[in-house]
Amino acid sequence: MLGPPLRLALRAADPAAAEPGEPLTLKQLVALQPALQHVVAVLPDGTELRQSSLRRFTAMRPEFTRNGDGTLTDSADGSILRADRDTGYWRRPDGTALEPGFRVYIGGQNYRHLFTDRRFFQPVLRVFLWTVVFATLNTLFTFGVGVWLASLLNWDALRHRSLYRMMLFLPYAVPAFISIPVFRGLFNENLGEINLILGQLFDIHPGWFSSANLARSMVLIVNTWLGYPYMMILCMGLIKAIPPDLYEASAIDGAGPLANFFHITLPLILRPIARC
Repeated sequence: MLGPPLRLALRAADPAAAEPGEPLTLKQLVALQPALQHVVAVLPDGTELRQSSLRRFTAMRPEFTRNGDGTLTDSADGSILRADRDTGYWRRPDGTALEPGFRVYIGGQNYRHLFTDRRFFQPVLRVFLWTVVFATLNTLFTFGVGVWLASLLNWDALRHRSLYRMMLFLPYAVPAFISIPVFRGLFNENLGEINLILGQLFDIHPGWFSSANLARSMVLIVNTWLGYPYMMILCMGLIKAIPPDLYEASAIDGAGPLANFFHITLPLILRPIARC
């Protein structure tokens, strides 16, 4: 049977609703949810029933009750729980923490733990060192390959330079989200072409994805492949800007290609490259 407050709510929600005592439809129950959530049915033994679903009322009571002094009382055994402001947990009388906790202000304690606790400091240090090493080696490799190819493509005696320039620029033109899955297949430990070639030539099968050092080497190789075309194009433009008189004077002095590269080309392009 519907109580007087619920009857009023039902009539306010739907004037044409069913009379008291008649079953309500699902649509009417959904419309009465705000009112039904405040209905409390009290059994003769004092047990309170509250709505737990659309058509069911069950005995529900709060597991903990807040006291005036800020503590909590466990409804099951009557024990008092006190807030631990240092750790953000409610503590039982025996010191057991109740999860989940609550939010507390800790300031810079996380950073203090980061640099004083070995469990956190060692992994962070390894990641930081690898980041520095990766950035340094990746820059050196891309620059080294790029400037070497740029010097070759600026060699006047080289035939079909335009074709070579176009082919070497292709890795930069292909999007990375296409090149990376291709390299993932090439470095496959069982079916990859790189391991097949290494196995036939040197009888070795590196575990690129199993060893941390080999995985780092693989990442450097892939990043060098993706980054050298940009450095090559940049160095080609800088080499074109070098006055040819310097190379003519060097040829008169009897200098070779390596001497020209280390004493003329490299010093004159290092400073503009460093500014990029």
